[in-house]
Amino acid sequence: MLLHMSGTGTIPTVKLVPHGSGFALVFDPKVLQQLGIDENTLLDVTSDGKVIRISRAVKRSTAADLHKTLERVNSEWEPVLKKLAE
Repeated sequence: MLLHMSGTGTIPTVKLVPHGSGFALVFDPKVLQQLGIDENTLLDVTSDGKVIRISRAVKRSTAADLHKTLERVNSEWEPVLKKLAE
């Protein structure tokens, strides 16, 4: 059985191994390197009850990020925004 990585090949099946009081999935380091994943990469783990999906965690925007973006847009598009406001 193989896990399929859409468009990029396949990953050999991995087994759960005992780890502390739980279990862990152990991936070949070459696979992780190819995906750009290391011990510092944050991952999201989700499940629909049948499938477990592991994906790179997406950085959540903060109010400060939004404020910074609004400032950039306002300064870059100020003339257009003023015309639209008229």
